[in-house]
Amino acid sequence: GGGVGGLTFAVAMARYPDVEVEIFEAASEFSPIGAGIGIWPRVWKALIAIGLEDLAIHASTPPSDETSMTL
Repeated sequence: GGGVGGLTFAVAMARYPDVEVEIFEAASEFSPIGAGIGIWPRVWKALIAIGLEDLAIHASTPPSDETSMTL
């Protein structure tokens, strides 16, 4: 699908020259739904490993003091 997991998997698989990647999405259109995505350190390392660090940095916004929580 066209979500975060599906697109990340597609990028990783497309790095293999013998793998052809096609992405299919069930939703008729993409739209923001107001949900945020938290990226844990292990996930960030995976994004670096597949070459998506710059894109992730560009697309991300660190939480402000008003929205962050310490548990």
